[in-house]
Amino acid sequence: METYFLGFALGDAILTSDFMGKFIIIFLVGLSCFAFMKIFVRYSVYKATEVEHDKFEALIKKYKHPAGMIFERMQTGICNIEIYRAIVMELIPKLEKKGITKEQLRTWNGETSLPSLTEQEIARIKVIAENELSKQLAHLEADINLIGTISIISPSIGLFGTVWGVLVSFMSMADGSGAAIITNVAPGIGGALATTVVGLIVSIPTTVVYNHLCTKLKIFTIQAETVVDKVITDICLYHSPSEKPVQNVQLSGATQQQNFASFEDSEVGGKYNA
Repeated sequence: METYFLGFALGDAILTSDFMGKFIIIFLVGLSCFAFMKIFVRYSVYKATEVEHDKFEALIKKYKHPAGMIFERMQTGICNIEIYRAIVMELIPKLEKKGITKEQLRTWNGETSLPSLTEQEIARIKVIAENELSKQLAHLEADINLIGTISIISPSIGLFGTVWGVLVSFMSMADGSGAAIITNVAPGIGGALATTVVGLIVSIPTTVVYNHLCTKLKIFTIQAETVVDKVITDICLYHSPSEKPVQNVQLSGATQQQNFASFEDSEVGGKYNA
């Protein structure tokens, strides 16, 4: 019995399939190329995000004030960095109006007090942070659902080709008998099964990669939310509206004498003088 390698057997099955089977196989191959192109793009984005996040973490620990690292060179298009920029670009103009420069924020060591922001200004910064967070997470999630969809529908498309090929093969049995039936039907069934094989070949690696990307996306989401929480918390800590201290009221001499005379005339004052 002649032995075929899997690749040769699959190639023979594809060649013996009908027009519909070949069309489905070509479609699945094109779908696979499209999916892995999207996967390559996502991997490039996620790799850059990982590398730049580590640098960002080191920089943000270097400065006392969250806006202190504004002069540092940071790559554009990275989730955490874009969120940070959006927050700081909203914060700095408000502080500059109160007489604080970027250089003072960079060199601030926490020993001097900073001007406070109003509750409305802090609320505005929080809104900017939340909007930028949603925008950057949407950018990270781009094409993820598409990759997952391809991994799910590929076996179904291959199965459709198999059912179609088997249906055509069995319909051809009505016109033949005996050995002629086996000769006519076997290649058609083999070609029909080839579509399912190709569908699984496309689906299995795509599903594995999709799950891996989803895991990375969850990590990036947690990191981005942590950055927002840290920066907003520091801003509230250093710039929250402070309560005005109770001022000591200095009474004039005439007022003090009048109050003292009223005290002596009162019942308590009389008892005290007695």
